[in-house]
Amino acid sequence: MLNKEEDSPEGYIPVSISMLPIDVAILDRLAREKHLSRSEFVRQIFGLWLRDLSAKFHPPLAGVFTDKAGNIVCSGLLSDEGKAKFESGEWVLKKAF
Repeated sequence: MLNKEEDSPEGYIPVSISMLPIDVAILDRLAREKHLSRSEFVRQIFGLWLRDLSAKFHPPLAGVFTDKAGNIVCSGLLSDEGKAKFESGEWVLKKAF
């Protein structure tokens, strides 16, 4: 990854990570398949992981929610009852807003 701040793309802060050689080889192979540099691919992966983690610990309060059969049960801001159903897995988020 990039080590000097002046070498990093505009708007990015350089960070350093350590990985096993086998993991780097897998990462590089996947990056090549997507026609991305290692840094670009790591940024995408890390960004997706952070969004998933954020959604897990801070679920959205507004969106389109369906039941397990796919029927829309709520569109908009969730009530306390809706939050409980979403957290229990009874309702599924289809689109957040």
